[in-house]
Amino acid sequence: MRILAVEDDHTIQDFYREFLTPLGHEVLVAKNGREAIALAGAAPDVIILDLGLPDVHGYELVRSLHADPKTRDIPIVIVSGFPLVGAMDLAGVFGVLRKPYDIPLLERTLEGVADAVRQPPLHNSATN
Repeated sequence: MRILAVEDDHTIQDFYREFLTPLGHEVLVAKNGREAIALAGAAPDVIILDLGLPDVHGYELVRSLHADPKTRDIPIVIVSGFPLVGAMDLAGVFGVLRKPYDIPLLERTLEGVADAVRQPPLHNSATN
């Protein structure tokens, strides 16, 4: 999969590259919301999103991505130490992992996204 990791911590950016690339994934890294919006145009299969970004809160980034027809269907996995707020619209959010998380949980979550991405689109048999 092509994975966009939105993370401002350089250590975690390196971790995503070092952990996910050998598993066969292409990893794009954005260190803030502005870069994330630009790189989301590269059609990633999934976005791993830290909520605590230096230029915009992750919730605002989720709203921006959902508002754009080109990015609204990209599954998002939130990975953050920030608590979720009840008003957060989690539509389009595939999963939420709390930092610190265990690596097998991240791997299982990404496998779930990969399975969902591979699913054939539903169609109406009456139109076939």
